[in-house]
Amino acid sequence: MNTKDLIRLGVPVGEPIKLAHEFIQNFIAQGNDGALPSGHELVERLEAEIFNIVANPPAFFADELRAPLARAIYRPAFTPRAELPLRRLAGERSGVEREGAGAQSVRAVAPVGRGPRSPSTASPSYVVGEKG
Repeated sequence: MNTKDLIRLGVPVGEPIKLAHEFIQNFIAQGNDGALPSGHELVERLEAEIFNIVANPPAFFADELRAPLARAIYRPAFTPRAELPLRRLAGERSGVEREGAGAQSVRAVAPVGRGPRSPSTASPSYVVGEKG
């Protein structure tokens, strides 16, 4: 089984691919291929094993053979930060004082975007009192 096959099964590129190749070697070394009469059936069984690990990595954390691959693939949906990030106003730089006051500093913190649609560009359903 090559890297393209592993990527097709959902194994992420990088360290998980390396660990997937090690899993395959260890799987065969433990004698899991002895009961299978052909190499084709071994490939199908390996694909099923790897697919199951990719589909539900936490289920394999206790398995000595599958745990390294499962831990490399597992990414929690949300990881809380240890500390909140520092927030700065737009245009501020660390260690530099503001050079001016007034419109320039207001523009730096003002959100950029379009306001509400004006009546001249609104579709007839937005205009009140006109027949369309």
